This record gives sequence, structure tokens and C-alpha cells, in this order.
Amino acid sequence: MMADIAAIMTGLSEVTHVTDPESFATVRFSTADLPENMRVATWREHYRHTVLRAEIEPADDASLDATVTSRALPGLQLVSGRFTAARIVRTREMIADGNDDLSLLVNQTGSVIVSARGREVTLRENDAVLISSGEAVVFDRRSFGDSDKLLEHLAG
Repeated sequence: MMADIAAIMTGLSEVTHVTDPESFATVRFSTADLPENMRVATWREHYRHTVLRAEIEPADDASLDATVTSRALPGLQLVSGRFTAARIVRTREMIADGNDDLSLLVNQTGSVIVSARGREVTLRENDAVLISSGEAVVFDRRSFGDSDKLLEHLAG
């Protein structure tokens, strides 16, 4: 299975993180394009390389449904996504990657519980929160929903 994931990810090898000032790519990724047994592992790898280095645990591996479209601009990345229930965790160990991007997360539908700095906020439709990738954070989406994210790269 890892060889299959590597083959799929090879097609995404041109995808770069927002920190690459030369990248202006628009990328769409959907688990619906994948065999069901490869969806979770491939989704984790894609998310880690294009959005944020984080652990992703879907509520149910068999029913993972996620679609993300991202557009990279100089110092900025726009991300729009639809997700089934999942928990996304950026641990203290992961923040050692030096990514200190700021993200404005706008929840469009469903609800998301965001936890950081010992605080917790529930985002309902059209609620938003500003998050630093330089801090440990947990996103807990308990039902299917849509979110938009605006990431700004902070040149260090």
C-alpha cells in the first residue's frame, strides 16, 4: 500500500507549501478519486505537504470523504475544503518544523471545535478564528462540513 501511496503522491510532487514564493499553483485533491482502502493514508500525506504538518484521524476510515482546493500566491494560500468528521492535531513536536504561518479559519457549514493555548472555541456556520501554526492546536470536526482557510506566511 505504501508503494501505491507513493505513486499517487508522485503526481503531487510539484505541489509546494505556501512558503515557496515561486509557486502559484492551484491544486484540487479529493478522496473520491482514490480506492477506499487508500483514502486515509493518502489524505494524510497530501494534507501534510500542502496545508499543514498535522496528524489526521477520521472518525471512520471507511467513510472518509474530503476534498480540498488550494491556491498558492506569494506569501499567501487560500484553501477551501469539505470534510467528513475528523480530528486534526498539530502537536508540540510538529511545531518544531518552524512553520509560524497565521491562518484565518472560516467554518462555512457544520461545526468545528478548535483548541489551543488551553482554550476551546466552537465554530458554527460562518464563525472564524485566527490560529498560529507555531502553536499546538486541535481541530475536531464532528460532522460533515465546509471550511475556508486563508494562510499568511510570516517571513522570519
